[in-house]
Amino acid sequence: MKRLLLFLLSYGLVSVLAACSKPETVHTQNAQPPARVVKGDATIVDELLDKAGVNALITYLPTNVMKTTDDYLRRGIVQVDEVRNILNETYNPSALRTVVRAHLIDNLKEEQVKEMLSWLDTDLGKKVTALEVVGADPKKIHNILSQYHQLQNNQARVSMVHDLEVATGSAEQMIDMSLTLERSLQLALNQLLPESNQVSEAEFISREQEQRPQLQQRFNQYAEAIALYNYQNLNDDELNKYISFSQSNASQAYRREVSAALQKAVSSAGKKASLKIAALNAG
Repeated sequence: MKRLLLFLLSYGLVSVLAACSKPETVHTQNAQPPARVVKGDATIVDELLDKAGVNALITYLPTNVMKTTDDYLRRGIVQVDEVRNILNETYNPSALRTVVRAHLIDNLKEEQVKEMLSWLDTDLGKKVTALEVVGADPKKIHNILSQYHQLQNNQARVSMVHDLEVATGSAEQMIDMSLTLERSLQLALNQLLPESNQVSEAEFISREQEQRPQLQQRFNQYAEAIALYNYQNLNDDELNKYISFSQSNASQAYRREVSAALQKAVSSAGKKASLKIAALNAG
């Protein structure tokens, strides 16, 4: 359930942006990226974060962080209240948004952002965004799981959802996101844990590699359950249009940047938390 919470948030954060791109010509891997994309008016990125629902989705992160933290706090940490305060401060939505915003400003084309905003202003763009924001609420987990068996009986819709997953690779990216969050918390809290419960970064990475095949199977199922729930109110034509956007090179490139931005934000928060916890431990 803990990882489902992380996955639900991560899936929402990245998938809500997958529908924002329109097909366009993109640079090849050998092309040199621009030094800075959004050169003049960075407020268009603010508009994107708002209209795409990212700001709303990021507000769910503290809930997921604290639920994951509870597991660590039961392993022998004494300064429970102090640790909670530090994590609430460092993983707060405003700080995370600042990192995400800066990354997108530096790595997205201004023209691309404007095209995304154009899509988000369409009726379908607004509808998809609203469904994904609502579906990312941790309170929806019970609804998602309870409806899964019924929704998966619609094999035609399951096939469409599978096409969407093939195009986006959401499960793989969300495994990366949830593991990044877990790793950032583990490394931040290591110094307060009994030695027997401490895990080095190398050990954590080794465990990740061992667990990844099992996680892949589980998260593929999570992705299917969440997508069936989120998009059940889209008709087939609407969902096919969404899949078409997700299959474009621009959409996939943009998805990678968003995923990178979110992981950077979470890692940054973990490093800040580690420094504050070190000061607490020293005192």
